[in-house]
Amino acid sequence: MAKWGEGDSRWIVEEREDGHNLNDWHWVEKNIVPWCKTEVANRFKDLTIYDGPLGQFKFTGLKNLDGSICAHVRRGRRFVMYEYNMSFDWSGRLVQEDGSIEVKGTVKIPYMGDENDFDDFEFEVSVDGKGAKAKGIVHQECKKVLKKAVKEFMEYMNTKWTEGPIKSDSQSEIKRCTLKNEEQSSQSSSSVKAAASSQVTNSSSKSKSGVKNKDLTQKVTLNGPVQMIFSTFLDKDRLSAFTQSETHIDPKVGGAFKLFSGNVTGEFLEIVPEKKIVQKWRFSDWKPDVYSTVTLTFESSSQTIIKLSQNNIPADDLNRTKEGWNRFYWNNFRNIFGGNIGSFM
Repeated sequence: MAKWGEGDSRWIVEEREDGHNLNDWHWVEKNIVPWCKTEVANRFKDLTIYDGPLGQFKFTGLKNLDGSICAHVRRGRRFVMYEYNMSFDWSGRLVQEDGSIEVKGTVKIPYMGDENDFDDFEFEVSVDGKGAKAKGIVHQECKKVLKKAVKEFMEYMNTKWTEGPIKSDSQSEIKRCTLKNEEQSSQSSSSVKAAASSQVTNSSSKSKSGVKNKDLTQKVTLNGPVQMIFSTFLDKDRLSAFTQSETHIDPKVGGAFKLFSGNVTGEFLEIVPEKKIVQKWRFSDWKPDVYSTVTLTFESSSQTIIKLSQNNIPADDLNRTKEGWNRFYWNNFRNIFGGNIGSFM
């Protein structure tokens, strides 16, 4: 293969000036929180909550939007992952028997996660000072107005960021390239797939006979809700995003899974929602009768604590297994949620 800057220019891979991600193959991640803040602020400014005989109340602006909202592109797939909270200011006039009074307060959505439907969320209403009756009216009317507005925003966000080009703002983004020759493009695609496969498997098959097995344990702490983190291990699309690889999952006891384009395979032995996952697990180059057992337990407090235990690992694959957990799982989870990756024991 010609080196960069050498050989026939028709076969040279070049970075595209337009930044186009050819066939959406490369991993691209875009922080869209700033865009979301602007969009939400525009949609909610002066949005009427209630206008009737009991008074008039409206949203006056976005108070805050905090969390993680990212648009992703990977291997021809586009998706948005999010976990955030937001709150709004509201104000108005409450009609009383002796006249009307000015009231104001806050509406807060404490959690929005991509495991929920767009209108599946809880909200809280508070009022500053007097006006308990106004709080009740706003809460009742927000069941319709707030959920409708948020759902429309989420649907628009999801459509906008899963169509058209997405340019990453990450410094570590893989350079996007194109080829000047269609035949070379086909060869390059095969090379990329082979490289992705080699990230998990060794170049040569090893004999496992007579090799003593090893165990490993590890504790990982993540700053995210246990519901979202647990469900990621059972969701094909989200696990593909986190591991940046092709994934097939049948999330039930007895269901099979294939990870990293089939280089890791196995079966679910036990699933306890938000508590525990047990898997029969193997690398594809192990002998057919060789399996290890993976147990993941989940604990929820202010953070999510994951305890990993993997038993019966062929000794000469212990380091490869450790590297895989850190490189393809925990580092990516930590990049999204934040947290701490403990050492293997």
